[in-house]
Amino acid sequence: MNKVFSAIFLLAGFIFVAIGASQVISQHKKIQTYQPVRATILSKSIERHVSRSSKGRTSVTYEPVIQYTYQVSSRNYTNNQVLPINLRSSHDWAQEIIDSYRIGSMAEAYYNPVSPAESFLMRKYLFFPYIFILFPMIFVCLGLYFLLSGGNPDTNPKPPAVTNSTLYKLIPDASLDKRILGFSAIAAVWIIVCGFALYHYYSYASSPYGTAATISAVATVLIASILINLALRNILLQQNIKEPALLVNTPQFKPGDTIRFNINQTLKKELLIETAQLGLVAEIIDRTRSGSRSSTSKSICYENWITLTENYQATPSMPLNYNPTITIPTDQPISTPPSQKGHPRYHWHFEYRIELANSPDLKTKFPIVIA
Repeated sequence: MNKVFSAIFLLAGFIFVAIGASQVISQHKKIQTYQPVRATILSKSIERHVSRSSKGRTSVTYEPVIQYTYQVSSRNYTNNQVLPINLRSSHDWAQEIIDSYRIGSMAEAYYNPVSPAESFLMRKYLFFPYIFILFPMIFVCLGLYFLLSGGNPDTNPKPPAVTNSTLYKLIPDASLDKRILGFSAIAAVWIIVCGFALYHYYSYASSPYGTAATISAVATVLIASILINLALRNILLQQNIKEPALLVNTPQFKPGDTIRFNINQTLKKELLIETAQLGLVAEIIDRTRSGSRSSTSKSICYENWITLTENYQATPSMPLNYNPTITIPTDQPISTPPSQKGHPRYHWHFEYRIELANSPDLKTKFPIVIA
C-alpha cells in the first residue's frame, strides 16, 4: 500500500511537471527563434470557453483572439495566435491583452522562419507553464518522501515484530534514518527543479513579473527552507539520541486489553529530559458533503497519555527504561479495516514523545490495529 500510494503521487506529479516543462521549452524556443515582422491588426475578440468536470462542475475561461496579417518573402499570411503558447484565463486578463491593440494599427509579430504560417503576436514569457512545474512538484516530493522514509500508512500498519523473548517490538511509521533520507532527498529535488525553473523565468522574462511569479518565488524559498530545517533537525536529533525501542507483551490488540510496555531509550550525550510521554491515540477521518462538493477532515477522537519522567538528567552510560501499562478502552470504535469502504474511518497508534533541553524533540508514532 505504501508503494502504491507513493507511486500515485509520483506519477501524477511527474505527468504535470512534464507537461509544464514541455510548455516552457516550447515557449522558450518560439521566443528565441521566431523572427520579427510588421503585422496589421484586422480584428480582435474574446472567446469564452466552458468546461465541465466529471462531477458536473463547470468552469469558464477566456481567450484573447486577435487576427492579424503579415508578409514574408512577398507572401501574405493571416493568423490569430496571440501568445507563444495557448493560454486561457480570466476575462479581465483577456480584455487587458486585446485593449493593447487597435484594429487597423501596425504591430510587431513573430513568425517561424521554417514555417512562416506559424506566428504569434506578443513576445512575452508567460509564467503559467512554470506554475505547471512548481505546483505539481509538491506531489512529487510527497511521493518521494513516503517512498524513501518508509512511512507506514495508518490504513495498514505492520504487525509487531517477534523478538528473542516473549515480547514483541512495535514498528514505527518512520525511523530517524529514513526521515533524514526522505527530507534530504526531497529538499534536494525541490531546490534543483523549482530553483532551475525560477532561474530560467527570471533570466529571460522582463519586468514587471507579475503577482503569481513573485508569490511562487517566495513560496519556493519558504518551502525549501522548511525542508532543509526538517532535515537538519533530524540530523541533530540523531546525533543526540538513538531510536527508541518499544516492546509489548502481545502481538494483537483488543478492546479491554492491558498492554505492558518495555521501553528502552539510549542517549548519545548528556541531556536534560524535560518530559517523556507515552500515549494511545485514535484518529478519525471523516468526509462531509455540501452539495456536489466533499471535504475530508482528520482529527483526534481519543487520547490517553502517561508521563514517564520529567526533568531527568540522562547520560549515555545509563539507558532509560520504562515499564508502563495502557488499557485499550472498550467504549471507542475499533480500527477500520482496509477492505471496508466509506467514512468515518478510525486509525490507532501508540506515540512516544521525549522533549529534550537544547535539542530537537523526538516524536515517533507506532501504528497498530485494534480489532
